[in-house]
Amino acid sequence: MRSLFWKILASLMLATALVASFTFGVSRLSLEERWLFHFHPALKDFASQWIDRHEAQDHAANRQLLQDYRRRFQLFVQVYDERGSLLTNGLPPRVEQLFKQLHKEREGKAPRPVKLTQTVLAASGEEYLFIYRLPRPALHQWLGDTWLGRSLLALCVLGALVLVSLPLSLYLTRPLKRLQRAAQELSESRFEPADLAQISQRGDELGALARDFSAMGKHLQSSLSNQRQLLRDVSHELRSPLARLRVLLALQDKHADDPQQQLLNQRITRECDRLDLLIGEILELARPDAPLGAKQRVSISQLWRSLAERYQDSRVAVHFHPSHAQLSGWPELLERALDNLLRNALRFAPEGSAIDVSCQQEGAQLMLSVRDHGPGCPAELLDKLGQPFTRAANQGNDGYGLGLAICRRIAERHDGQLLLANHPEGGFIATLQLPT
Repeated sequence: MRSLFWKILASLMLATALVASFTFGVSRLSLEERWLFHFHPALKDFASQWIDRHEAQDHAANRQLLQDYRRRFQLFVQVYDERGSLLTNGLPPRVEQLFKQLHKEREGKAPRPVKLTQTVLAASGEEYLFIYRLPRPALHQWLGDTWLGRSLLALCVLGALVLVSLPLSLYLTRPLKRLQRAAQELSESRFEPADLAQISQRGDELGALARDFSAMGKHLQSSLSNQRQLLRDVSHELRSPLARLRVLLALQDKHADDPQQQLLNQRITRECDRLDLLIGEILELARPDAPLGAKQRVSISQLWRSLAERYQDSRVAVHFHPSHAQLSGWPELLERALDNLLRNALRFAPEGSAIDVSCQQEGAQLMLSVRDHGPGCPAELLDKLGQPFTRAANQGNDGYGLGLAICRRIAERHDGQLLLANHPEGGFIATLQLPT
């Protein structure tokens, strides 16, 4: 039985069979003498009432008692003394004849009544034999009408379903949870195909899914590895001629007396710097996808100190608001993201203004914000910011629109997000929303 369809179908059929078996067992239990004498309202106290009236010579009361129980519970009773004499025959002649006829008929052709016997020793020392007859449909109806019977039926049904559904649920959910963990590992570039080897050996649909997922994971990992290797190779191949070009420009600049030639050399040098910056940002954009090891506890105050040393001599004052919060992540990536946000803010912050760097706790999230007092961003461009090579119209020639894309990639690597907006009081605010 390889297919999950047949396994689930067989489990449902088994559950149905168990429910039917347990229900039949409860119905059979309802016919047991101990059960009936203990719980059935017509049997648990009839004998004591009849004996009290009989020994008090109140025969009329006993006849009335038999009629009441026959009407209320369809109970028919015969009572014998210890000498075998019939003291009371609760069977009318036509009912007695019917019972005799049913007893002679083949079993299963008609529902035979339930016959119960009870021997009771009276306080006077006399022993009595009670023979009860109850129709089976009445007994089954009584069982369904009592809370105890309904509870037993419900427990039996629940037990049968648990016996089948629990193994089936574990059989289905365990490999699915392992596939879910593999998908998370794949998103973090930590996927190992060998982890799905046990599931891949299954012959059903889950095994086929695991094999396909492993093949997909291998292909994606190979593609990502080739992409990172390509970026490293391209950066190396581009930076090598750039370095040689810088050397040649420096040598030519020493021997160039023509002012026009010197201006041309300076322009070529600036273009080389811009190309070098572009290569660096492209490499930085790819680095957050690389394996980084386990997360660490990162202190916000330490991040502030590291960044403050770097921007203490900037043309615009950078104010780091104190914070003792901590979060789980990679300190190098977080420092790089904040550094990119600060450099982006410095491009737009006017002379004499300030940049505010703050941290706020909102539930289980930390909000690391960088706000400048510049012109802000056009509203129609806000949704596009953070995409590679997207730049504001007033940015000038500095940058290539990769800084915010790098920040967004780092935020997503930390299971967070980058929020970009114009501040209500003017300027632009970029916020890293990260889980603690």
